[in-house]
Amino acid sequence: VILSSDGATVATTPVSERMVASWDGLASDGSAAPDGPYRWDLVSRDRVIRSGVVLRDATPPSLSLSATVVAVLPGDANPYGAVRIGVDEDGAIEAWSLVVSTGGDALHESTGAGRPPAELTVADIDGLSPGRAYDVTLRVTDEAGNESAASTGFAPIGLSRHDAGPGDGDVWVDMPSTYFDAGGSDLSRDGRALAEAIGLDG
Repeated sequence: VILSSDGATVATTPVSERMVASWDGLASDGSAAPDGPYRWDLVSRDRVIRSGVVLRDATPPSLSLSATVVAVLPGDANPYGAVRIGVDEDGAIEAWSLVVSTGGDALHESTGAGRPPAELTVADIDGLSPGRAYDVTLRVTDEAGNESAASTGFAPIGLSRHDAGPGDGDVWVDMPSTYFDAGGSDLSRDGRALAEAIGLDG
């Protein structure tokens, strides 16, 4: 017998001859029981002979992926940018896998236990080229066996050198055409980092 925290019977399930019982997480009316702790009673001849607690968790982790600006600088094999990874889950992530691919071919694969990394730096991905589209897919499994997946995409841009007038603080970037004040206070953190990367390229 499966009971809620207030003692109400949620479901009953038979016990096999080998004293094995399982609960599918459904209430007696066939609806899904809410996530949370439940008490189970092993009843024989109207007498409780054993009790315990079971935790129902059927809610998969909530994932989010976002790619920052990815830029390939002239003469620099390492592109700038990252894929940010967000996980919103009450339980513990047991395992994760991360795949970066283009045209169905995997360029980067990584796996691990516990929570996934907060970001994947694209400098760790071999063979990125401007103008190509790339897919990133994250899959996670939590301690209850629930699985979730999230995907995002990015396309590196190639940056061409252009001369800026002395002291005007402006930089012109080609492919695609973007004009911004490299010293502007309104730049985001990613914008400032990208401006610094361009400056380091000379």
